[in-house]
Amino acid sequence: MKKGFTKMDSAVVIDPYEPEVRLIRAINSASVPKMFSRLKIALLDFKYIEGLKKEKLDEMTNKFWLPYYFYFGLALEKDGQLQVAREKFAKVIELDSNSELAEKVRQHLK
Repeated sequence: MKKGFTKMDSAVVIDPYEPEVRLIRAINSASVPKMFSRLKIALLDFKYIEGLKKEKLDEMTNKFWLPYYFYFGLALEKDGQLQVAREKFAKVIELDSNSELAEKVRQHLK
């Protein structure tokens, strides 16, 4: 796991402005058990993506945004930020209510 974290962290150092690199690290960091202390890194990456230049983010499609909002919601939930997490989950349904991730959101919220 530590080698994988090191590789992901190195990828961000090499290309810190690439949203997909940040998203992959954020999702992986948010998905590991708490003992690895990666939730803070995940939240920083998700928030960093929101702060990127608009023209960079305009290139991104729902293939990027659906997992972004879904996993950001899960990370926020883990951090105890339940209301903000629900807002991120709502964005998944808003973007594509028929997507697989929208269905996962509906199941998760039950």
